[in-house]
Amino acid sequence: MASDAVIVRDWDRRPPRGGTAVVIDVLRFSTTVCALLAARRRRVVVARTPAALRRLPGLSGCDVYSELDFRSRGRRFDNSPHMAFSVRSPRPAAVTTGTGARALFAARGADEVLIGGFANFSALLRRLRRAKGPIRLLPAAARWSGHRDAVEDLACAEALSRALGGSRGEAAKGVRRVVRAGRVEEHRRFRPFSADIDLDYCLRVDRLPLVPRARFTGPSTARLSKVNA
Repeated sequence: MASDAVIVRDWDRRPPRGGTAVVIDVLRFSTTVCALLAARRRRVVVARTPAALRRLPGLSGCDVYSELDFRSRGRRFDNSPHMAFSVRSPRPAAVTTGTGARALFAARGADEVLIGGFANFSALLRRLRRAKGPIRLLPAAARWSGHRDAVEDLACAEALSRALGGSRGEAAKGVRRVVRAGRVEEHRRFRPFSADIDLDYCLRVDRLPLVPRARFTGPSTARLSKVNA
């Protein structure tokens, strides 16, 4: 399978077609949506942009998760896996982010679109080993992050690719690479009040052992569900 697993860094210019696409946004989109599904939200929707999110019907009854600065109806929370997991509620959840959401909608031409990171690494790996056709790994920050050292998404994609080829211990190696690159300290500066508890979700291997799959319900909206690993 490893020969069929390709890392697509320029996913905005080369969006995947067919096969399986995996959107990887470790800090924090991938981990946040895993946490929402682990918290048994009965409905989780991703919008490509804040404008698309504001058009969602019933938004006033949703919990909105985003790091972006915009006004909307609904209860607001940061794009935080800790908040996503700890706020237990029957309310639907709506998510939009600056990086992960872009990559998700770039992947909509794939036959199956999954979301992953270190938090669901092993579950995702099991799912990919049963995938039919080519696998495209989309490290979200490789294109849109303004952080020069934002290596976490590429490190996770490369770890998945090597693990698909039979190499062991790749997830832990990937996390160590992220730490050495200084991303932990950078994220602490970016989110001083929530960084440590969010990083415990984002960088703890298999912290949230499930696989989100996206079903696109429009040009700018998608609904997420769990699939069997």
